[in-house]
Amino acid sequence: MSGYRCAYALDALLVEINTRAPRRDKTSDGWIGDPDHRNRASDHNPYVRLGSTGIVTARDFDHDPTGGADMAKIAEEIRQRRDERVKYLIFRGRICRSYAKGDLAAWQWGTYSGPNAHAGHLHVSVKPTRAHYDDTRRWLGEVKVTAPKPSTNGVRRPATPRTLREGMSGEDVRFVQRFIGELATDGVFGPATERAVRAYQRMRGLPVDGVVGPATWRHIQGKAGP
Repeated sequence: MSGYRCAYALDALLVEINTRAPRRDKTSDGWIGDPDHRNRASDHNPYVRLGSTGIVTARDFDHDPTGGADMAKIAEEIRQRRDERVKYLIFRGRICRSYAKGDLAAWQWGTYSGPNAHAGHLHVSVKPTRAHYDDTRRWLGEVKVTAPKPSTNGVRRPATPRTLREGMSGEDVRFVQRFIGELATDGVFGPATERAVRAYQRMRGLPVDGVVGPATWRHIQGKAGP
């Protein structure tokens, strides 16, 4: 296996949640499994194969109601939509599968007895078929893009944007990271930022190349505050 990535469907959900709650806590966010995950069966491991690339089909989203990210409500929104991409949801010691198991009907909450109760975050697993895990259609209700004002975060919008791509760094990279809601806002355009840019581009009908070029900048400049 030459590498791995997260399912694009989950990248898209990340962008939607971050757009809805741009200042939410992300401490419990994650997708690739830690050593503990690698020692047991988990969708956080890159088991699904796409050529030589492993696909991780699970993401965790921090529960932060005060920051606008109430995962109980988001989980219920996903459940009520019966989203065909979902394999299962886990939150606060309960699991909801998109399929029947035992006495539990599809899309019903039941007791989860796994090693992690997911008390502080929502776990979302998607189905291991590409038509589902790379489907970037909208997950939640219509979301008005309300990115945080860059100036309030100490990062100003660049007057003359340059084309940004993986390997670059600077305050303009940090601005883009804050605008699209990337987990790391360190000003370094790494693989995670490239994935977030791709998810942002897919959701908005822009050319999907992971590069913040003129078309993507025009969209960001039009949405960002002064």
